Amino acid sequence: SGQQDGSVQVGIEGGTAPITYQLGNVSNTSGVFNNLNGGVYTIIATDANGCVSNCEVEINENSGLTLSI
Repeated sequence: SGQQDGSVQVGIEGGTAPITYQLGNVSNTSGVFNNLNGGVYTIIATDANGCVSNCEVEINENSGLTLSI
């Protein structure tokens, strides 16, 4: 918990390639974002014609290990 080990992969149907995905100040054309903390993120997709779509994704934090005897 508290580690930046989350990841998300998004894709879009339709649009004109290439599609650029942006999460915060990171953008790419794969739609894969790694090394994320738990939380809610907005991902913006923009196609070659400038058409824009966005979605929110939530990455849950791992609750860690629980040891019981």
